[in-house]
Amino acid sequence: MQKLSYKNEIANNRVKFLNTKNELKKAKSMLKKETMFESEQVILTFKLRTHNTSYASDLFSISEKDLLMKFIDILDCEIDAKILEIETKLMVG
Repeated sequence: MQKLSYKNEIANNRVKFLNTKNELKKAKSMLKKETMFESEQVILTFKLRTHNTSYASDLFSISEKDLLMKFIDILDCEIDAKILEIETKLMVG
């Protein structure tokens, strides 16, 4: 039963990663259409959560188009690696 619960958990993580890849693809498509130096639609915001609360304050944001495109490419590759790792765990047992 514990093994089944573990497999369900990592399968759910795989779905989350696949959904994130889809959102990254949408964001990249939006960025490709923009002509300004800074994106008006896609903004990456880093937050800080302190003292085990649900409140998080913004640390900084990035909206520069080319930097965001590079970041999306890196994230996409890293997510592919995680998905492969999860799929291997699911097949092996």
